[in-house]
Amino acid sequence: MKVKNAFHWTRSCSCIPGGIDISAGAPVELRKGTYYVSPSHFSDSIVRHDAIHYGCIVMPDNVEE
Repeated sequence: MKVKNAFHWTRSCSCIPGGIDISAGAPVELRKGTYYVSPSHFSDSIVRHDAIHYGCIVMPDNVEE
């Protein structure tokens, strides 16, 4: 699965606040009924940490197989 359309992820719980642009085609995983950008997609360790612990949620209509 992957992100269909690019979007902006606003990280409100991060130690370094600010948004991240998520590109179309980013890998998506399904966990407990919610879609998330896969943490492995992020090369920056702080952003990857936020993706692991807080999650970068993808709306269901923005996910394609």
